[in-house]
Amino acid sequence: WLKLGLAMGQFDPRPEEGMRARPGREVTDSSGVWTGSGAGAEACLSTKMSWRVRLRLASTLANTAMVLYIYATHLLRVDWSRFGSLRSLQPGQPKTFAGHCAAGDLDAAFDLLRIFTFSEAMLENLNLYMLVGTPVAIILAALEWDRVRWLQSLFREACHANLAERAEWWLELYLRTMLGTLLLILAIGLFHLELPRAHYVTTGCALVLGCSSMTSYLQVPFQFSSADFTSAGSAAAHKLEAWSSRTACWVRPTLQVVLLGHLLAVAAGTWKANGLDDDRRALLFGVVETCVVVAYQAFEGIFLVDDAAIGREGQSTSSTQRNLASTAGAVEKRCRIRSNSWTTPVPDALLGS
Repeated sequence: WLKLGLAMGQFDPRPEEGMRARPGREVTDSSGVWTGSGAGAEACLSTKMSWRVRLRLASTLANTAMVLYIYATHLLRVDWSRFGSLRSLQPGQPKTFAGHCAAGDLDAAFDLLRIFTFSEAMLENLNLYMLVGTPVAIILAALEWDRVRWLQSLFREACHANLAERAEWWLELYLRTMLGTLLLILAIGLFHLELPRAHYVTTGCALVLGCSSMTSYLQVPFQFSSADFTSAGSAAAHKLEAWSSRTACWVRPTLQVVLLGHLLAVAAGTWKANGLDDDRRALLFGVVETCVVVAYQAFEGIFLVDDAAIGREGQSTSSTQRNLASTAGAVEKRCRIRSNSWTTPVPDALLGS
């Protein structure tokens, strides 16, 4: 924008008066960085999707498509003409999961539980699950590591020590539990349903860590007053206030909906466990379970609002540095030209003396 301003005559970089903007043409933001004519430069930066946003969006969409494809193809293979009698109990066999546990017949209970679950659908596409899930988990882990470290640095820079330490603690807990969740989700592909005990333990741990990570993030302070900041007008304080607005508007509602989905899955699972011979209950649980798996993509995907802010910050910094360097070069060149053109001869009287 500075280069464009020089070309259009919006700046008058005269060495004796310094570089200055002509009235009504250019404005600066709160940090003193030129943002172009009005909001033009900010709009220009905002419309450029950063690589972080592209990576997160592509990863979550790829995982969502994979999950939906796996479950949809599984449902298409079901013999719906037999729906209602796909699982039949032997005479005297308990109808509830608790009854099977009391009888010590866990293998039969696990076999009855598997129908219509996403875990059963995975067995038909384990290679696809691992092929898509592994790079997605690595990308999301790297993005979240970087985002959380950026956010922690903002709290340290903008807030008083007590508030900053509390926010950093919850963010660190969120990061560790989230990374553990991703690792366990990948482990589900290794400890699949053919290994039922290991599978259900791994799945249960993944759900517990997933809920813990979301709950931890919801505990991060997000409402601030001017007394919370070491300097209310600082650039870090403005960035943290912008993060607070994004979190309240987008992130927290998304996380709360995903947590609600877990409660619905528990309710559907309990209903299914009390009627193992009911295909309708099994189908309902399978659909709700798959929706929760898809909701996890929304959980990780919603943080693209922070990725966009980090990207704009990086673009603004690099753009400002380049523009200032080019402007300094233009000023120096013009100074040399004027110095050469304005040189006047020394009077002879002075030379004689």
